[in-house]
Amino acid sequence: MTLGRAPWVMGLLLGPLGLSAQLRNANWVFARDTWLTFSGDTLGFQYSSYQPSLRNACISDPSGNFILLADDRGIHNSFFDLLAEGDSVSLGWIEASSNYVILPKPDNAQRYIVFRNEAAGERRGGYVEVDLLGNGGFGSVVSSTTWYTTNTTSKLVASPHANGTDYWIVQHLDGTDSFETWLLTSDGLQSAPIVSHTGSVFATTTFPTVHPDFIGPMKMSLLGDKLALAKLQGSTPDTSITEVFDFDAWTGEVRFAGRLNSTCWYYSSGPVYEFNPVRWTKGLEFSPDGLHLYVAAWDTLELHTGNICWQYNLTDTATTAMQESGTFVCGNGNGINGLLNDPNGSQLLLASNGQILGRQVSTDANEQLFFPIVWPLTNVPVPVVPSASSNNLVYVDITTSTGVRGFPNPCKRYHDSEPSWLGTPSLMRDVPALMVRPNPLTDNAVLDLSGRRIPLVLQWIDALGRTVRTSSPKMNGPSAVVERDGLPNGIYTIVALNAGEQIGRARVVCQ
Repeated sequence: MTLGRAPWVMGLLLGPLGLSAQLRNANWVFARDTWLTFSGDTLGFQYSSYQPSLRNACISDPSGNFILLADDRGIHNSFFDLLAEGDSVSLGWIEASSNYVILPKPDNAQRYIVFRNEAAGERRGGYVEVDLLGNGGFGSVVSSTTWYTTNTTSKLVASPHANGTDYWIVQHLDGTDSFETWLLTSDGLQSAPIVSHTGSVFATTTFPTVHPDFIGPMKMSLLGDKLALAKLQGSTPDTSITEVFDFDAWTGEVRFAGRLNSTCWYYSSGPVYEFNPVRWTKGLEFSPDGLHLYVAAWDTLELHTGNICWQYNLTDTATTAMQESGTFVCGNGNGINGLLNDPNGSQLLLASNGQILGRQVSTDANEQLFFPIVWPLTNVPVPVVPSASSNNLVYVDITTSTGVRGFPNPCKRYHDSEPSWLGTPSLMRDVPALMVRPNPLTDNAVLDLSGRRIPLVLQWIDALGRTVRTSSPKMNGPSAVVERDGLPNGIYTIVALNAGEQIGRARVVCQ
């Protein structure tokens, strides 16, 4: 491979180096002739004779051995052979896919669950179970496809549950403001999702028309506490925006945090804060610590033809501060001529070594990957960005490859192979639970704060994820009094907030 500096770059992204990788994502197969491998902080190429379909996902075992790939032809083993009963016809995969993700089944080292969203028809979300030891060790599918939801978009991500065993699968439904969060346990996928109504309503898709609400990316942060997605602002084609959400790894609830358009600080002769109209937001990615969000897009509008990328600082959670931190960090002029190589595919992805890789949307004759070396970027009042002469962005020329697809869609973090370079506490922590006495309650109860700050607001959330009441608690010494006040029988989550910060939660049964 060829490494060097890209002459069109102004500055760029991030990633800790020199430490061992998370090996479940050590192999990416997403293009004909090209197989990316990660060993420590080294990126390598390996020849691959197989070209996946436009949407795909792959996974390695905890030791870094490539084991499974899923695409529109079916489910393949490490030789790219279809598993027994794993071809698309046997699986009932008659529609093209919009996304895939593969997860290890909790508490079963040889079983995997392959999730798939359809791009057309009923746009169903489904899953199958795979046994690596089946068919004499070549792998077999041991269940038919279970279609567990409909009216999905391409927005499909997975993230670990905070209990250290299970996984969350997050979908967003078409034409709604609804997130569905499904729980995968050792017993399989639970029969009903956690539903969160939050963020702006998606535009409805009429196949085959696609737009950012349907086909745009959605990414989870490595720590599993933030979510971001690309969507339209209204119905105007060139107003793609990004929405950011908080994610609760204990409950699966999603809560809106902010909305960002592509206004950013841009450097030519000097800093200018300007709007960059883009139709296609094709890359979203969080920094490993979740404190910055990177957005990549391509378009054919002047002055920003081709691929561009900008950074947002998420340390200040106020939407205005996040918006004003937007900083243009790189761009190129390729992509306007010739057949674009999978422009709908994912353009940014956090690699297993902690770096973010960017895929250039361009012609087959000029394929490139770029990735950055870390440096700090400040964002208030005016961002300081390294000049073009001082950047240490490198690029990888993959002109030997053809038919480059979007990046695969991995779960970033797994319970059995957490990145050792992460340098942050595990998701496992004390459950932020509050005690309700009595529980079940009939009319009212005491919420024991156990030394926590006094809540200013209590939110009652029903079993479908809907906020059905927001109230101020009555204090009784160190405890807060919660009142049912006519709520129907059922199970509710009480969320205690102080100045917008969640200080605890409790499950309560009303009867």
